[in-house]
Amino acid sequence: MKLFLFLLLTITLFTGARLEDSWEPKDEYSVQMQNAARNGIAQCSKCTNIAIIGAGVAGLTAALELSLSGHNVTIYEASNRIGGRILTYRNLTHGYMTELGAMRLPLDVHILLRTYINRFNLKTREFINDNSNAIYLFNNIPRRISQTKGAEDFNFDVKESEKGMSADDLWNEAMAPLFREIDLHGLPAFNEKYKSFSIDTYLNSINMSRAAINYIGLVLNLETSLFTALTEVIQDRKVLGQKFYHIVDGNDRLTDSLLAACLNVPDNRCSIQYNTRVNSVTLRNSNKADITYTNPNVTSENLTSILYDHVIVATTATAASIIDFNDRSAFVDSYRAMRQVHYDCASKIALFFKYQWWKRNPQVNIDGGHSTTDLPIRFVYYYNFNASSSINDGAAIIASYTWSQDSQLWQSVPDDIAFQIAVDNLDRLHPQEIIAYYAGGVTKHWCNDIYSHGAYCLFTPFQERDIKEILASSVNNVVHFIGEHTSSVHGWIEGGVLSALRVAMQIQEESFDVAVIGGGPIGLLTAIQLAKRNTTMKIVIIEQFTIGNAQSASHDNVRQFRQPHSEQYLSELAQISYNKWKELENDLGLPTNTLLNTTGGFLYFGDGQVSPNTVEGNLNKIDRNCIELKMNCEILNGTQLRDRFRFFTTPATVDRGIFHNNSGYINVTLLLSTLRTTIETQYKNILIRENESFLDLDQSIPDVPNNFVRLRTNRGSLQAKRVVFVPGPYAKNISATLGFDLNMTMWELPNLYFRLNSPTYQAPTWFFAGEDQQTLFNGYPIEASDRPGFMKISPEFIQFPDDPLIYPKDRRGSATNFDYFIKQTQEWIAHYATYVDPHNYWYDNTSTCLATFVPDNGFIIDHLPSNVNYHSKIVMYAAGWGMKFAPVWAEILTYLVSDTEATSPYAKYLPNFGFNIEGRVIDSQTTTMSPFIPTTTTATPKGWGTTSIVLTSVSVAIVVILVAIFIVRKCKVIEKCAAKDPVGENTGLIRSP
Repeated sequence: MKLFLFLLLTITLFTGARLEDSWEPKDEYSVQMQNAARNGIAQCSKCTNIAIIGAGVAGLTAALELSLSGHNVTIYEASNRIGGRILTYRNLTHGYMTELGAMRLPLDVHILLRTYINRFNLKTREFINDNSNAIYLFNNIPRRISQTKGAEDFNFDVKESEKGMSADDLWNEAMAPLFREIDLHGLPAFNEKYKSFSIDTYLNSINMSRAAINYIGLVLNLETSLFTALTEVIQDRKVLGQKFYHIVDGNDRLTDSLLAACLNVPDNRCSIQYNTRVNSVTLRNSNKADITYTNPNVTSENLTSILYDHVIVATTATAASIIDFNDRSAFVDSYRAMRQVHYDCASKIALFFKYQWWKRNPQVNIDGGHSTTDLPIRFVYYYNFNASSSINDGAAIIASYTWSQDSQLWQSVPDDIAFQIAVDNLDRLHPQEIIAYYAGGVTKHWCNDIYSHGAYCLFTPFQERDIKEILASSVNNVVHFIGEHTSSVHGWIEGGVLSALRVAMQIQEESFDVAVIGGGPIGLLTAIQLAKRNTTMKIVIIEQFTIGNAQSASHDNVRQFRQPHSEQYLSELAQISYNKWKELENDLGLPTNTLLNTTGGFLYFGDGQVSPNTVEGNLNKIDRNCIELKMNCEILNGTQLRDRFRFFTTPATVDRGIFHNNSGYINVTLLLSTLRTTIETQYKNILIRENESFLDLDQSIPDVPNNFVRLRTNRGSLQAKRVVFVPGPYAKNISATLGFDLNMTMWELPNLYFRLNSPTYQAPTWFFAGEDQQTLFNGYPIEASDRPGFMKISPEFIQFPDDPLIYPKDRRGSATNFDYFIKQTQEWIAHYATYVDPHNYWYDNTSTCLATFVPDNGFIIDHLPSNVNYHSKIVMYAAGWGMKFAPVWAEILTYLVSDTEATSPYAKYLPNFGFNIEGRVIDSQTTTMSPFIPTTTTATPKGWGTTSIVLTSVSVAIVVILVAIFIVRKCKVIEKCAAKDPVGENTGLIRSP
């Protein structure tokens, strides 16, 4: 993608638009590319040995990212320094400093380069590229730029319509139709149409006069490049209109920082050998390649040869062309492209002066910017790169910066003569006796450089079509080529960074047996269950944040667990889950009652006469299941409640309670930390990749039995035979990405803590169901709190039940409705828990939790709907308050992944968890309607809403019924807090529907 389109992409990024065309990691400026620059590529599972030839910015960037991800990298550098075409000159004795290589950094548009500069905390300063006080000297006529009207000022015989136009004006007028064409028809169509055009061809085709072309060529440094491709100059000219910067203390601080960071990677995974010239690269049948090299310590008769999994060639194309690649037949196209690609030349002559005459002499008065002339020096840059110098110090300026044939002229001139000619040319520009201040100089001719053999790639017509793709193509996915010439940003540091990240992510794309998207408890437990069943299974866990993070795991450290439920199948599964939790404690080497604490038991109490239907259950139905399943529940009347649980002040209306001794709360903090430690120490076949977000699936891969599913993340891509999604509150977002519409809504709830008046007052884990939908609360014993002296007591309702959330991005934050929640909870405490101080409370005002619902308030644990691509290879857990069932849900997911669910112990329960239950998936053919409102466990909403629908008489009747249901609706939320809850497994989908 050319830089012009990149500018448009940058705008799109900041407006939050969806970048579907940029989700392919190999695409330049993809989402993955940008995240890789910020956070690195994903951790490797099958880590390899990699050789990198060349220590320029491309080679160093690739080395750093690959070694950080776990690979072992060796850099081979033919010279005695790093940096390639970044070359900062310093004369420490006299304070002279200049850039002989890359000097101008357009950081406003080169965001990857900017990211690395920020990553290393490097300071930048604006490079002053233009100054209206600078001089134009053409045809022996000097003028200040500010006093120049147009080409006619220098006796260029331009057409009448071209008079009074600057070179930029002429150029922009000529280019405007091209940019419009790119905008309308896209870059590929533009490149195809203009593949044969040189700059000169195009300017002639629009009837620009020869004189105007000559004027543009001189001013814009195109005179010796008019034969090059029009497609090339489009991107370069776009950049030259932007601000420029340079790195304080030298642009080589970037490559120094890259190398320092690389050498600091643990276990010596990154190393470098200087003065080491690679002679040959040979492919082997083992899908590896060996390199032979020489250095001063090895004679030519004893070449060193080392075998690598990957070889990355990070030199210029011209330098790579003299490496002996074998078998040569595999590299025929690569050699042809390297021979044919056009490299331009560039020369710089820096002169040193003891006095900054260009600043201090009022007759000159040029501080930064550049003058342009038709004299051999062509361009003069008055910029002092030594940021620490004062105006009284001496300084270096670039007295001549030339390209192409202008550069070739200087390559044949000895330095002493070149300095004299440059001084003479300067004197003609500024006849102020500047020779008196001259103190020497330094030159650099990049086409004469014995390592780069050229300055930068610059395509000629048809090369965009014929060799661009070949230059960037890997051979056998073993030998890879990077560098600015393999990118679309030729001649800039950014191109080297782009190419390095492209290949790093290509190498990093690995294949797994199972990919688990979501690193909460259910995701971690599923991975462990799979690994226990098959020790050779390769499993990866993709987590958008970090395991146990504060963003998506609850800021509370506990979740409620109870066995009695209104639904018989859930009560049965909760009994199984109790045993699984105890087995898990044993398997993890933890003492009894540390993961699942049942010391104080669990109390469900409230008004037995009202007994509202909530997703937490119904007292009468729970009572029935307790008896039928012989769950050893204690059924308490009002008097027994008051005598047994003196912590609560229960009025006569609270006349019913159910206490269960083998229920309580789960220590989520301990669970997560122990699961992570266990995976890292005992399961080498499980890889955890954190700070990586799922984006989408590569739908171009046919859904046939033996094909892998290819997943694209914000840091690259991976392939898996089976995929498990545990997306928590992002389930609806995920479903849209996968190709269906999950009918799910959310409630945003706070977590409140109130001070206990005395720590001697004891309470079990509890849930209270009041007389209406706004008096539902839950709480924990004081020993479960991670805030000393404070007890968690939280509401289980929202202020406006008919206004649920649809997507996590819609969350309103803690400030909204928080006063309402606090007031409601304070009133409840004043009446029902007088041992708690209702006015001494704490809450986290930076986050809230999300409770997720499908219309029937059940759970989804199933293969994707049958009409969705890859449905047989992907399973999902979504919706519901699943922490108490975490070990069981993990086992069910494991059976589904293994396609053995039909013979599993859970087979009879699976129909309750299907996507095919009415209302759970919105039919794509159905008229768009408002989201459903969560109701009771017995309701069966159809996904209908109540706003802006053209209603038939039947529709009106349905709406009336639903409104009636809403009056008694309530939802279970104790373990459903997901945005800050480990149950809400973290997927990291971009926060938009």
